[in-house]
Amino acid sequence: MSQDTIKIGVIGSGGIFKSRHFPALKQIVGVEVIAICNRTKENVERTAWELNIPKAVTNWRDIIAMDDVDAVIVATPPYLHCEASIAALDAGKHVFCQGRMAMNFDEALKMYEKSLESDRVTMLCSGDDPGDIEMKMLADSGFVGKLHNIVVKSMHPTYADPNKPLHWRQMGEISGLNTLDVGIYAEKTHSWFGYCKRVTAMAKHFIPERKIEGSNEIRRVDRPDSVVVVGELENGALIEYHFSGVSRLAGKVEVYGSDGSIVYYLSSHSLYKAEPGQEEISAVPIPQEGLRAVEADFIAAIRSGLPVWPSFYDGLKYMEFTEAVFRSVDEGRSISLPFEGY
Repeated sequence: MSQDTIKIGVIGSGGIFKSRHFPALKQIVGVEVIAICNRTKENVERTAWELNIPKAVTNWRDIIAMDDVDAVIVATPPYLHCEASIAALDAGKHVFCQGRMAMNFDEALKMYEKSLESDRVTMLCSGDDPGDIEMKMLADSGFVGKLHNIVVKSMHPTYADPNKPLHWRQMGEISGLNTLDVGIYAEKTHSWFGYCKRVTAMAKHFIPERKIEGSNEIRRVDRPDSVVVVGELENGALIEYHFSGVSRLAGKVEVYGSDGSIVYYLSSHSLYKAEPGQEEISAVPIPQEGLRAVEADFIAAIRSGLPVWPSFYDGLKYMEFTEAVFRSVDEGRSISLPFEGY
């Protein structure tokens, strides 16, 4: 496979594939996207023509059945991730699945267990974050000393307009238990600081109903507009997460330890640190090479067997965290991690 052209089939022809995955794949020598699927014939044929993809189909199983497809990209909303990924692995295809991993923890566990049975590469798409490598290096270096407190704020105005139609990410039958940026920042904080062993959460709908796009029909919003999570990490530190889709743009990660502190501004990708005795924080340069191309990582893993991040296990862990958040909200109590059964 290392010298052969890797042929890709894509399930889902939405904006994330066209704006991110396809341009990245086009930059990789020896990779061809040969087939794409969408339920709407007109849409998928237009996308195939625009991107010069030879085959366009409306049934995702046709992609998996193609003998000349080596790897499948599952670029749909979460409702199809589990079924399509497992079917692709059963057909002997490598799988790159769009985040969030699955509808819930049980689906994520099925995907992870299937990946263990297969010799194919399985990888998830992670959120772009230029400061990810530098942040992890600071966290791993022991710069802050004994880790005490972490505060994560992901606040944005995506759903602030009450007249904005209901989005599929707010619909449980399509997005599952995924909401706001809960899974995204669980994935990141797991990588930087480790896993939670206990979480307590509260959530609120500030705009509980919205119109269905293109009609006057009103529907209840399944997913909350704001979520607050307090947790204890396995290393003993306390962590707070503040998520909102109805607030003005702001976001940062604050890390406080016995020796130093780190502040990472998410919107500007600006990283700062403060050592003991410093009265002001100082900037930490983020080199250009800190930018990751997850599509290139996926292809490199197929060719060389290199490990991937995020793996299906990484996804299982953030889906476990996400489900724990929902259980805590529903049951009004703290939820212990990890879950039993794996």
